[in-house]
Amino acid sequence: LGFRMIKSICSIWSNPTVSDATRMRAYVLLRSLADMNESQFTDRVIRSMYKGYLSSNLASSSAQSRVLSVVIFCCRCLVDVLGLNLGVSYSLAFIYIRELAVRIRSALTHPSIKKKNKNSDNAHDAKASASASRAAGNTGNADESLNKVFSWSHINALRVWALVLGQYNAESELRPLIYPFTQVSLATIQLCHGAKTAGVRFQVILMLSQLERDANVYIPLALPSCALLNHVVQIKPSVNPKLSGKKRKQPGAIGASTQEIDWRFVLRVADSDLNSSHFGNAVIRRTLLCLGSHLSSNSRSPAFPELSLYAMQALRRYLKETRDGNTREPVRNFVRLVEQHSQLIVNARRISSATPKSFFESKSNRLSDEQLKTVLHSAQTLLPIERWYEIETDKIRKDDMLRDNLDSDINSTPIVEQLQAFKLPRKQKKSKSNDQTEESVSVRDELKELNERELENVDDDEGSDVVDDLELSGSEQDE
Repeated sequence: LGFRMIKSICSIWSNPTVSDATRMRAYVLLRSLADMNESQFTDRVIRSMYKGYLSSNLASSSAQSRVLSVVIFCCRCLVDVLGLNLGVSYSLAFIYIRELAVRIRSALTHPSIKKKNKNSDNAHDAKASASASRAAGNTGNADESLNKVFSWSHINALRVWALVLGQYNAESELRPLIYPFTQVSLATIQLCHGAKTAGVRFQVILMLSQLERDANVYIPLALPSCALLNHVVQIKPSVNPKLSGKKRKQPGAIGASTQEIDWRFVLRVADSDLNSSHFGNAVIRRTLLCLGSHLSSNSRSPAFPELSLYAMQALRRYLKETRDGNTREPVRNFVRLVEQHSQLIVNARRISSATPKSFFESKSNRLSDEQLKTVLHSAQTLLPIERWYEIETDKIRKDDMLRDNLDSDINSTPIVEQLQAFKLPRKQKKSKSNDQTEESVSVRDELKELNERELENVDDDEGSDVVDDLELSGSEQDE
């Protein structure tokens, strides 16, 4: 009876259509069952909550912002429940992270994906390997295994374990799981070939950078963050053939679509958007965010100039090869900011009396605030890259809130108003011009007034004749 009750409560807790108050009451009841003294329901509550959390699918719902808020709430609830008993949490985390590893291994060991990994640098060889795998009949299994990895259930599982390991990293029970979880996450990024799976890449990188910041560990994220720069360089602006002259050079004439990409709900990009200018701008902005998150996590490390070397080389190469002025300016500003930050760390290393051995022996592996105050020459506590990342995340958060409010306003309008707004262009399309429609409406109003005046002055028989004449003249004038 207790297990059935837990299952029914978890179904209510993870249902996106349930109100927030009901969902909160269900969570309080689940937490009380898991937190009882010598409770036998702790393991069952965590398992049921984990399955209910993974059942929330962002791609199958039209109200994506609503489902995302439910997923984030359920993720935080699950992190809280996992902290009640770290012994049980370690065993369950080991089992579920191993399931993720088995899923990725089945995708990596597929013959067609093996050939694609070997020949990823050569496009011709990649196409040849793909055609060979199709001829061998192995594409179905490969697509099925990749779909399991590039799914919201897999991404949400990585999200919850990244938060759990980051929040309880000081505990001896869960800290050994950071390394296998990092390997599983990097293997997920390794399966992202090309720009079509850019959403999966960015999701996993931001999770790992958050874990890097919370657990005070280093994860090499510069290389996967800069992997899509070569694709953006190869994007050529598509010119609209209907426009000529100066209009072709306008920003509105470039690209097949100007719709902004919301990376919160995108795992795979449509083929029609891969070579568009708005996709290149979105990729550059997200790449800078991933690099900023990774570098801000190591902003106080004495090895920051060396850690940012590869990213700076990739960004400078992009500035030399690209011709897009819209993305050149933010990349150039980011490069200057990182160079300024690197110079501050170099000056702090010169003043500091600590040696590399002492940094590795210490638990923090970071420069202290006293060592940085002499270099900053001001009372500010945030370093340049930290300040840039805070401003950028705040800007993205405001854009997401504005987009969610617009979506809620559109969904809250009555259906009749939506249908009227949808049918309005069709009515205008049928008429030849707006002037003719206005003239026809005014003529009909005049005829109605004239009809009323004539009916007051003439008899019934004569009035009927006048009405017929007026209707006939009105129809001829409309024609």
